[in-house]
Amino acid sequence: MSSYIPRPLKLLKSLSVISVFLSILLPTFSIAQDHGVYDPDFSIGLVHPFSEDRQTIPGYTIHGSPQILSDRLVLTPPSPGNQRVGLWTTKTNSYHEWILDVSFRTSGGERPGGSFHLWYTAEGGNGKAGMESVYTSKPWDGLALVVDSYGGYGTIRAYLNDGSTDYSIHHDVPSLSFGHCEINYRNRGTFTTLRVTHSPKSFKVEADGSLCFETSRVRLPTGYHYGISAATSETPDSYELFSILLSSPERIDLSQPKDSHHGGQPQQHLDQNQHREQEQEHGRTPHKQDYTMYTPEYGDESPEKYKNEHDQFVDVHNRIQGITHHLTAIQSQIAILYDKVNSLDHKQDEYRTEFRGAIIPRSQIDGMETKMKAVEELVVQIGNAITSKDYTQHFEALHRTLENHHSNLLYTVPNKVTQGLRVTRVTLALTTNTPKVGFGVTLLIVFQLALVVAYIVYKRRRASSPKKYL
Repeated sequence: MSSYIPRPLKLLKSLSVISVFLSILLPTFSIAQDHGVYDPDFSIGLVHPFSEDRQTIPGYTIHGSPQILSDRLVLTPPSPGNQRVGLWTTKTNSYHEWILDVSFRTSGGERPGGSFHLWYTAEGGNGKAGMESVYTSKPWDGLALVVDSYGGYGTIRAYLNDGSTDYSIHHDVPSLSFGHCEINYRNRGTFTTLRVTHSPKSFKVEADGSLCFETSRVRLPTGYHYGISAATSETPDSYELFSILLSSPERIDLSQPKDSHHGGQPQQHLDQNQHREQEQEHGRTPHKQDYTMYTPEYGDESPEKYKNEHDQFVDVHNRIQGITHHLTAIQSQIAILYDKVNSLDHKQDEYRTEFRGAIIPRSQIDGMETKMKAVEELVVQIGNAITSKDYTQHFEALHRTLENHHSNLLYTVPNKVTQGLRVTRVTLALTTNTPKVGFGVTLLIVFQLALVVAYIVYKRRRASSPKKYL
């Protein structure tokens, strides 16, 4: 039976969802203020589409043949396998402190078949090295962060090399890692986010907002290239890259306004980058049709600028208009959110209706319950009969029958044995009174021998007798 939800209740439910959504967004904006300004020379995902010509990406060199879409890069397709792709920055890093955020998604079959690499090396993507994995590459100088499956579990492993170790001929490459942790990154449907934080005091790797490992013994020099590579096997995994965002406290210091009269544009740029970062952290790609960003028209001014009431009134009037514009933008955003929540509500109703059609009718369930109760009662009756019924009479009857058979055996068997002995004696007597068979056979043989001897004597006598000739 379907439940009817009045329209006001649906509106309240939608508003509650919006309030929860806003409660998530507001802390995210406060956290985004610490991330700094992203460097466009090293970042991908600040603007959409990624590439105007679908062949090149500003600030990066491409190795292999990835599929460049408007909001993502398909590094390795679902098929065929044995693919290698690399993406390297053209410029070298000049920051001593930096934060690198990478968002990607992995999907594939039941068994994993590939690896995702984050590089920071001196050589960059020179030659075929730009598409290699840590397991097949020749000696390199820098850092490699590998996301793949090891021992049946998804793992993140970090490697350092000064150019003296050839990982391609090492018998156990995972043993060379200086930090690792487990991660669930395959077939999640959502992004996997990696954050690498480097400072003179620590080196930290985070996965999906949780600390993977941290050490104070790693120092990476400046002047190295950032890179992303993916390699697959015959049963490939599909790796999709959504963003690479590089920020640095040093860039924040350079971007801070020195004069309050010129603080509008840097602050606007910072707000836009914070909004982009918030979109990336929540797994959404910014689309212009989804929202409208309102740009502040008036910066902060000193009160000494306004000498008379007219100027003050004009300033207050303009700022009230600005607040009105802000409220209008917020209202439009709430309307968009309401429409999306309403569409999700309708989809939920459709799913509920479809699910209701696939449910087993209640009558069949009631019939099965009735049959189960009957079977249960029958089992109880059988158990009661076994445990409570008296079998004494049956055992007594069986005992009497055994006694009768026992008595019959005591009296019948000796009589039968006596009769058998008597028959045996008569048989023996008859056997002793009759001629023996061996004696008769002997007489027969002697008689035949006598006949043979007589015949031979006769033939000799006839041969020796005189013969008469005519």
